[in-house]
Amino acid sequence: MTTVRMHGFTIIELMLFLAVSAGLFAALLLGVNNGITQQRYKDSVYAYSSFLQSQYTEVLNTRNNRSSDWRCSDDPGGPAVTSSTTGSQPRGTSSCVILGRAIEVKNDVNEKTTIISSLVIGSKPTTLSEPTNDIAALRSYNPTKVNNSEFINEVDLEWDSRLTKTTDSSDPTSTEVAGFLILRSPLSGLLKIFASNRALPSDLKVLMDTQSASTDSVVSCVKNLNKGLIPTHSVTLNPQIASPSGVTVREDGSRC
Repeated sequence: MTTVRMHGFTIIELMLFLAVSAGLFAALLLGVNNGITQQRYKDSVYAYSSFLQSQYTEVLNTRNNRSSDWRCSDDPGGPAVTSSTTGSQPRGTSSCVILGRAIEVKNDVNEKTTIISSLVIGSKPTTLSEPTNDIAALRSYNPTKVNNSEFINEVDLEWDSRLTKTTDSSDPTSTEVAGFLILRSPLSGLLKIFASNRALPSDLKVLMDTQSASTDSVVSCVKNLNKGLIPTHSVTLNPQIASPSGVTVREDGSRC
């Protein structure tokens, strides 16, 4: 009588195969998910740095989007521009001059980061004396932030990321992360940059008169809710470099 041998896998071998396959598949999914999360984090970092860099271009290539319904305010203590259908001022005929942009970085109670870019305008001085330098020229125009929504560009930091101050900051938990002024001098046409790790003052000349604001870099850390993302990246704005190259990204986690 001939004995027939059956070839195949035992139940134990099959269970081992399925267990190993499931483990490899789970590891693959975890790796893909971590890769996606890491890429999203980097996207949020470079989206913020790119936004700051774009503000230099906005100031250098000024666009006057004001309609005839808005007019330059004659009240030094009032709003920079007012909505008025009477006595309208066509573009180019008012005493207002677009000087640049004011950027504010804030966190709300839910630690959501918002970057607000507002138009900064000034008024031609009535005095005949000529300013001797760019900062004096900017001061003479009394730069004022326009708070009307039509002149504000507001964006949120995405992918569960938020901006914070550096660990060596005097107030690292403040909701006011940073404030920047990017202005174009009416005297020379050159850019002047002012930076602070505090909120912008209501009178912008206060920041312009602060010596450190034009010399000291401001570093913002980009934190993420996913604790496994390391190291923390940071974005630095150097006010001494009057071009988009003054905004740099560090990926080594220093100062964060």
